[in-house]
Amino acid sequence: YRAMAAYVRGELVPEPDPAPEWRVAGTPQPALGDGAFTGGQDLREAETRFPVPVEASAVDVYFDEPTGARPWHGLIRVEGEDGKPAGWALRTGHEGADGRYQVVTVPVRGMHSALKVRLESVLGSPPALVSEIGVDSSAADRTVDDHLASGAPYR
Repeated sequence: YRAMAAYVRGELVPEPDPAPEWRVAGTPQPALGDGAFTGGQDLREAETRFPVPVEASAVDVYFDEPTGARPWHGLIRVEGEDGKPAGWALRTGHEGADGRYQVVTVPVRGMHSALKVRLESVLGSPPALVSEIGVDSSAADRTVDDHLASGAPYR
């Protein structure tokens, strides 16, 4: 809310989501975090470190699957510092309405100075062709007590 109010007032608003610098096997992979969606690379693991800890709410993994391609199926695990589990998501198929660039959002919680994304394929799945990995941190200053639609507390 604060950022939106500042924007409406014409103030400069910092980007709420960090620009991750992803590495694969220690080698920088700028294409994974540049927002250009330029093709996909066979990916099993990528990691990033942040200059200061960030409050992460999700990690978005974008797959590059041209029309007619067999979709990747498997488990996406996200780990924080020292390999601590931070979140996971299953991918079971292709979402037709999303077109070529399919996204899987992995909910994560907490402050992180580093994140590692691991993609574990199920038997018979084609390689995971990943074009981008994004880190969402836009929920950092939000406090939620009740679900507005039902007036009930979150569990």
